[in-house]
Amino acid sequence: MATYTGNHFDPNPGLKTLYVGYTASTLNSMLADSAKSATAGAYRAYVIYLNTPGPAGAPAGAPLSGSDANLPLQHRPVLDMQAAYGFCVVVKPGPNKAYISRVLYVAGTAVAPGTDTDIGLIDKMGTVLTAPGSLDLTGTRFAYRD
Repeated sequence: MATYTGNHFDPNPGLKTLYVGYTASTLNSMLADSAKSATAGAYRAYVIYLNTPGPAGAPAGAPLSGSDANLPLQHRPVLDMQAAYGFCVVVKPGPNKAYISRVLYVAGTAVAPGTDTDIGLIDKMGTVLTAPGSLDLTGTRFAYRD
């Protein structure tokens, strides 16, 4: 776990609690956060980095990158662990939408390392979005509830 120590736009932002559980075939995580913004029209985002068994991800100590300069995954954090994925939830202002994307840091796959791939647009009511078959995450489920 790490915490951003830079300036924040609003008081009391960000990660509140992270719950993680697993079964023999699934990894389940729930991020409890504060995406509220006092700034009209502001977009807020959360990024979580995971390493998975199998092909090696970006090594510990390597600056990570995303490809889209307009999204939160464009920053270059340096982690003290390997990272195979970066998942991002961008919370749109207003009542309806959040965007889910991911960066794949595993080399030697059909998706270039560091490419920010859109997974989909979801509502803020907890409706489940299942990753499409065109991604290596086929069947992975995402939800956001405001």
